[in-house]
Amino acid sequence: MQIFTYSVLGVGFLFFMSGLVGWVAGASEMLCVLRLYLMMLILAVAGEIGGIVALNLLQLRLDDVLINGWAEVNQGTRNIVQTNFNCCGFYGPKEFAYTNYPLSNSCYDTIQEVTKETFTDAHQLKQNGCGAPLKFWLDDNKAIWCSILAALGGLQLMCIILCIHIIHKLKDKAGYKRASDKRRLHDEKGAYSL
Repeated sequence: MQIFTYSVLGVGFLFFMSGLVGWVAGASEMLCVLRLYLMMLILAVAGEIGGIVALNLLQLRLDDVLINGWAEVNQGTRNIVQTNFNCCGFYGPKEFAYTNYPLSNSCYDTIQEVTKETFTDAHQLKQNGCGAPLKFWLDDNKAIWCSILAALGGLQLMCIILCIHIIHKLKDKAGYKRASDKRRLHDEKGAYSL
């Protein structure tokens, strides 16, 4: 199952649609579109909080998330990781031993030997897996990615507060705060008068 991929795509689509609806709502100043935008923001924040609670309830560790992510990314992304971290596979090249998956060129180090008479390119298989370096990289950069996620959450909270403020200002501007005795539900002259 590709839960990780679909959840990332779903969150990206939700952010895109939320931004588009927010832009339309702000430009048009229509209450129904502003309310839709507010509901989308509240659903996004509730989904993020629900995801955090679900990860804590399921007691998923970072290792489990990395393993699932590694299984779902394409070979091009794996090649980039394998090249940058100088590794092969998640656990090492032994994970390819009993499968039909081919070893990528990024799993090999090219060793060039130059002598007076010959020039040879030898390929040596990388023996380290990418799981440990990925975990160390995430642990080392935890302050950066937690700050980015906190900034995005703060931005969403600010958008919710701003949207509520705009809705209240539009209600005051349009005169929605009238008393019920001043409201006219019908025309006093009659329904068909000109």
